[in-house]
Amino acid sequence: MTEILDKELTPEEIADREAWEAGAHDRAIAEVELLRAQAYAKESDKLKYKWEETLDPADHVAFLAAKTAIRERYPYPEPPKVKK
Repeated sequence: MTEILDKELTPEEIADREAWEAGAHDRAIAEVELLRAQAYAKESDKLKYKWEETLDPADHVAFLAAKTAIRERYPYPEPPKVKK
């Protein structure tokens, strides 16, 4: 069985934890950008290429709808709250 020990963190451990937390938002943004890029390649790029070839307004609407759906599925995270 694993025991959870309450112990005081050292100043170095506190600094490491704060540095990790400070970069969490940037890592979350990078993850969203990767997920969006993969979804665009799989779902909306073909619609974009079709619209560019045909210049049909219906194809443009389909492309924009797919792009919007991807952005809604993978929203950017809220920025961190500033600690005072």
